Amino acid sequence: SSGPIIEGLLESLENDKKGRMARSQWYNKKLPETPILRKPPYSTYPFHRYPLLIEDRLARDSIMKELKSIGISGTLFYPCPLNELPGLCDILQDNRTYPNAKRLSNSLITLPVHEGVTLRDMHNIKSVFQNVLKAWRWSFSVHGVVWVNPTNPTDTTNSVNLSESLKSWDYQL
Repeated sequence: SSGPIIEGLLESLENDKKGRMARSQWYNKKLPETPILRKPPYSTYPFHRYPLLIEDRLARDSIMKELKSIGISGTLFYPCPLNELPGLCDILQDNRTYPNAKRLSNSLITLPVHEGVTLRDMHNIKSVFQNVLKAWRWSFSVHGVVWVNPTNPTDTTNSVNLSESLKSWDYQL
């Protein structure tokens, strides 16, 4: 009879789901609170991978590089909107601009939540985020909050005006 096998599989799936939820909740509680790092509004969902939006591309790329250096598989899902992907652009034949898709492709990363992710791994991930984000500072200007690279504060090429983002995130200083 396949009854015990199916029951065992269902129990295994339920345990996997609980583990993913627990790791997602841990990330939600332990990753630093900054306006450029947007976490999911809920953490009780058993994510396949834990999604984060990092509104500053230079900070995002630094985080990805550091995660890779410690053997953690942070992932950038889409390097560009789907209609701009080399294999799909010919098929879709759509050369319109999709600003939200572009913004998402420039800011979305995901972190692993599978059963192989240990508490030590999660603490290492937290340290990467803290160290990279600590390297940045806030600069307040008349025009709002701007995220500035402290190694070259006069270079505003990669700076991001976050005033509108802060409003949409309900973030309070």
